[in-house]
Amino acid sequence: MVDGVPAGIAELDRRTEGEIELVQFGLIRDFIGQGLGKYFLQWTIDKAWSYSPKRFWLHTDTKDHPAALPNYLKAGFAIYKEEVKEQE
Repeated sequence: MVDGVPAGIAELDRRTEGEIELVQFGLIRDFIGQGLGKYFLQWTIDKAWSYSPKRFWLHTDTKDHPAALPNYLKAGFAIYKEEVKEQE
């Protein structure tokens, strides 16, 4: 929230014992480019780890914002696997 207005969304999937997936993460268009993303991502990471999972992960693809992967890497995530899939 920024001045009472929703600025982004983060969805953590905790249904699998011992792991958390960051299913959705992003800023609402009006808030992109204001430097909020790294703070919101860190808040989300801290929230996820507060549940003490053994594994915290996400997936990203070429449909995500171009800054998504670099931001995840800066935040401490590591690439586990890369795949190239043919589009229909």
